[in-house]
Amino acid sequence: MHLLKSKHTPFSRRGFLHGAGATMALPFFESWVPSTTVKAAEAASGPPLRMGIFSIGAGTVLESWKPEHVGDLSELEELPSILRPLDFARDDMLILSGLSHNGKTEGLNGHKAAWYTHLTGAEYAAHEDGKPINSESVDQRAARLVGDQSLISDIRVGPKVPFSFNEEGKPMTAETMPSTVFETMFRGRKPTIPDWANRSTVARNVDTSEVQLDVDTIARRSILDLVHRQANGLKKMMGRADQQKLDEYLDSVRGVERNIAKLEERLALEALDGVGPAPGELVREDFPDHDASKQLIDSVGNDPSFAAQYVEIMSDLMLLAFQTDTTRVVTMIPDAAGVGNFAGVVTVGRERNYHVLQHNGNNSRPDQRDPIAREGLRQIHHWQTELFAKTLAKMKSIDEGGTSLLDNSMLLYTSYMANGGHHRRDYPVAMFGRAQGTLKPGRHIAYEENTPMSNLYAEMLERMGDESGEFGENKSSEKAQYGGKLPDLV
Repeated sequence: MHLLKSKHTPFSRRGFLHGAGATMALPFFESWVPSTTVKAAEAASGPPLRMGIFSIGAGTVLESWKPEHVGDLSELEELPSILRPLDFARDDMLILSGLSHNGKTEGLNGHKAAWYTHLTGAEYAAHEDGKPINSESVDQRAARLVGDQSLISDIRVGPKVPFSFNEEGKPMTAETMPSTVFETMFRGRKPTIPDWANRSTVARNVDTSEVQLDVDTIARRSILDLVHRQANGLKKMMGRADQQKLDEYLDSVRGVERNIAKLEERLALEALDGVGPAPGELVREDFPDHDASKQLIDSVGNDPSFAAQYVEIMSDLMLLAFQTDTTRVVTMIPDAAGVGNFAGVVTVGRERNYHVLQHNGNNSRPDQRDPIAREGLRQIHHWQTELFAKTLAKMKSIDEGGTSLLDNSMLLYTSYMANGGHHRRDYPVAMFGRAQGTLKPGRHIAYEENTPMSNLYAEMLERMGDESGEFGENKSSEKAQYGGKLPDLV
């Protein structure tokens, strides 16, 4: 595998402005000028709280996932078979049962209804006149809450289907290519572990004038300046309607300018982080380039060994994003875990196609479920949990100065469907990590049947700083419980 390398040239902002002459002579907009004080450095009191969602394929075999025992997991002789690979993390695991999506959907097939409600907990989701109708997803609400505290507001990894929805309910796709995810995070910078102890004790005035920007960023800045200059000339010749369209376009340009300014601040801060050794080591730095990424993706659906490689790479990208504070919100729904042929994983019967096994083994009528297909499903879900367990073990081992990355995270492990029968009742749900002391793991909590999954999302968002107490159908559903909250999480 090849390392992705950014085209980094030792230009400073000051030096580039001097050499650019008239091209950069115009003054920057206010949004272009970075603040001289990095507020995050002043406010930080240690590693931040991260929120991750790791969502596997279509549901689970519930009797092999949900413990009959309610209460302390240490009292169980062994975990249910699908969760058994996570035995080492019993003390970090909070199993929550009884959670469902109860919202109404229209114009959506079984899979799309599950996609649309999975992370939104929407009261109503539909597809009308060729347009999706939905509410905001939990990851995007979290990104709005904490997105400005890191370089990227959030990262979405997975198939090109809508699981995430913005504030207006519009779908936001995920990225499938590992190379693109890595480049998005580290174009123009190298992975650096923050020195959280130093950041929490020293309020720094950061001079960004000597920040070294990569060639692509410098070129973009020059082009943006040219766009402003040309736009000012065009505006004088336009009617009011066209001027409004141009202003909307320039708003997006200013967004790029703000991102460049944010990158300058981050590079200056990371340069200071690099002065002394930060705790721990990066989870990894070598990721496949574009060609290797494409080759891997093309092989995923036909061979579980390639699917496992894909999930591990994407999981490591999530951990690297958290570890370097590139973002604090990651949604990971690896397509590899939900489709394809599972020869070598499934050892019973003759069927190896995951989708066929889902329907044959998870029929809505228990008396029509094929027991051989159901065992094949159980084997696939056990395999999926083995992959997740590797991610969890890495999170536990990453030191952040006396606490682990897992201690400073809340990681939701679930599925976009309750089971392969397109059901949305009693989802497989487990939380991992202590969320900096705001979760008490090591237990199985059974809630009233059909308690809205939105209650959990509201709890997660509260820990990310949301004071509204409302999300999705947590208070509006006919099945509303517990005042829209989940008792006993702490």
